[in-house]
Amino acid sequence: MANFYGSLTGFFAGGVGVTPVSISNTVNNYRDIGGSGETTVTHSSMSVGSATSDRLIVAAFCISGGQANSSSSGATVDGNAMTKIVETVGGDANITSIYSYNLTSGTSVAFTVSYSLAVYGSSLNVWALYDANHTMTDSFSSTAEPGTGTLDIEAGGAAVAVAVTSGVDVSTHAWTGLTEDADAQIRGLISSSAASKTFASEETDYTVTVARTYPGSDRSMSVASFGPA
Repeated sequence: MANFYGSLTGFFAGGVGVTPVSISNTVNNYRDIGGSGETTVTHSSMSVGSATSDRLIVAAFCISGGQANSSSSGATVDGNAMTKIVETVGGDANITSIYSYNLTSGTSVAFTVSYSLAVYGSSLNVWALYDANHTMTDSFSSTAEPGTGTLDIEAGGAAVAVAVTSGVDVSTHAWTGLTEDADAQIRGLISSSAASKTFASEETDYTVTVARTYPGSDRSMSVASFGPA
């Protein structure tokens, strides 16, 4: 009987018979807002992949060059309020935020994110997850250099990450533990990078690290994982 119950445990924990999460990076978009800045930033006409009843949209927002002590108060996709998964605030309002929403229709939509104070540059990275649990498994934040932390990941699950940096020059980023999806300048000396990966096996305290060529003192990193449905 022990083997029978053991096999049942594996089945319900993401083992045999469970469809693994599939993930597609659909958007890497950058806005140099400038001027007097904006408190609500819009990224219009963003591709979000094929519409299905189980599609989970995971959006990573980065801002920098804003005002200290700013934070995001909410985000929307196609007018629907998203759930904040994790947010990290570094120096000079270098903010990384990850939000999610089960968007069942639409393939080209607008995203908005609102902040308590005006911001001057914004990046948006979006992943469409299929066959994923809509509640995250784990998350972590870091303002260190290199940015690093550990994450629990379910068998058949996936992880996403985002980092923003403001240094003495435009920084590039190197990821360990995840595969880079994007790395680009937002405005001025500010750049951001995003990464993701799917996992066949369960991982406990899995290390994810991002290193920067010009780390400066203003930086942040946010990471989250999702298991199979």
